[in-house]
Amino acid sequence: MAWELIKAVYTDKKFIKVTQLRVKNNDVFLLQGLYNTMHDWLGDSGWQAESNTKIEETLFRKVEHASGAKDFRIQWRLKKNINAYIRYLIDIDFNILAIKDVEVIHQGKKIKSNKCDCDINMVIRMEYDYGGEWSKHWLLKHMATVFPKRIYWQEFEQHRKNAYWESYKFMEIIKDFWKMKRWIAEPEKGSFERPLGLPDYEEK
Repeated sequence: MAWELIKAVYTDKKFIKVTQLRVKNNDVFLLQGLYNTMHDWLGDSGWQAESNTKIEETLFRKVEHASGAKDFRIQWRLKKNINAYIRYLIDIDFNILAIKDVEVIHQGKKIKSNKCDCDINMVIRMEYDYGGEWSKHWLLKHMATVFPKRIYWQEFEQHRKNAYWESYKFMEIIKDFWKMKRWIAEPEKGSFERPLGLPDYEEK
C-alpha cells in the first residue's frame, strides 16, 4: 500500500485512487440494453448518486449529425458508503460515437438494434474520513493520518482491494453484455428500478 498517498490535510477530502479502467466496442448492440444492464448492476450493488438518490446522469449531451447519426456523452458520478469512515467513488464516462439504428436478424426475426462506437472510461477511488469526523474534530484531527497508517491499516488495505475487485467485476459485466472474453464464470442479473434511460431523453 502506497501510504505516501495518505496526506495529513485536515480540511480537505482524502482520496486514494484504486484503479482506472477502459472498455470499448465498435459493433452492433442494443445501447439501451447496455445502459439498463450497467444501471441495474450498480443499483443492486449499493451504488448511488452523491445526493443519496437513485443513479442518474450528471451530464447528458447529444449531438445530431446531418447523416442522421448521433453522438452521446454521458457521465455518472456515484458513491458507495462502506461504513462511517470509508466509501468508494466511481466516475463513469460514456463516449458514444456515430450511433445509428439498424435491423439485425436474430433467431429468424428482424429486431431493432444500434451500430456505434462505445468507449467507457472508469476511475475508481476510495475516500476515507468522508464525513470529516476525524479531520474536523479538535482532538481527533491530530490522529487523522496516524489512524489509517498504524491502527486501521489492515482494514484500510482490505477495503482498497475490495474496491479494486468490484470495479473489475463491473467491467466484466459490460464485457459479458458485449460477449467479449471475460474472467467471471457467470453474469449477474440486476433488478434495480431504473429510469427510462436513453429513450426518455430522446423524447424530450
